[in-house]
Amino acid sequence: MSANALKAVTLCSGSSGNSAFITDGKTRLLVDCGLSLKRLRFELSRFDIEPGDLDAVLMTHEHSDHMGALKTWHKLNVPIYGTDGTLGAVKSRLGLDNTHTLPNNIFQIGGVTVRAFSTSHDAEESCGYVFAMGGTRVGVCTDLGEMTDTVLNELCGCEYVILECNYDIHMLKNGPYPLFLRRRILSRYGHLCNEDCAAAIVTLAKTGLRRVSLAHMSEHNNDPALALGAVMWALSEYSAEHGVEVDVAPRYEAGAAFTG
Repeated sequence: MSANALKAVTLCSGSSGNSAFITDGKTRLLVDCGLSLKRLRFELSRFDIEPGDLDAVLMTHEHSDHMGALKTWHKLNVPIYGTDGTLGAVKSRLGLDNTHTLPNNIFQIGGVTVRAFSTSHDAEESCGYVFAMGGTRVGVCTDLGEMTDTVLNELCGCEYVILECNYDIHMLKNGPYPLFLRRRILSRYGHLCNEDCAAAIVTLAKTGLRRVSLAHMSEHNNDPALALGAVMWALSEYSAEHGVEVDVAPRYEAGAAFTG
């Protein structure tokens, strides 16, 4: 990858594993690590990068689909960043070293400026991230039960956002999940539905959004066509569909890379 351009791509997305790769061509960052070392090596090989070349792993929270694979590849000695709550949970489960509490809300890793912000999820201290270089901003925000003002304000101005679009309300309410799990997903500390995701995208489209990847989509409670339909309908209702590309982050492989 050439330098002087901010690039982002999902490596996997869903309840079976979540990870995204961010780079400016020199600084190489991973957001979450819900994939095995073998799969990580394969996906990164598309960009001529080895897992050991990573400059940092930034955790959003401690749930297994975001950090479960750390146990198999943490010996690569790549620094692991997260909130106090997240790292406390990660270390208690996996006994990891080489962890670093986020120094503050805004910090620098190589040539990339990183901004962390709080999200509403049933984890110890979950967060999302915005990455910036030059005039390009990329946001990563999955696993949130509601689109808070904080989250929306942080994502405004991003050209590319990886955003949760987890479930269709009707599919969830009439699907196979037990009542307690449905209630958890529907709560403000659960996951984001298609309509709430779509409403957020409409707002972001007015602040410079060029592309969004619908992420962490439920295998049982959503359908790509339904999710895309909800987003495109919302954009068209507000005449904001022009200039915004919408895609679905693949569950088991890397998506199409965004280049700012």
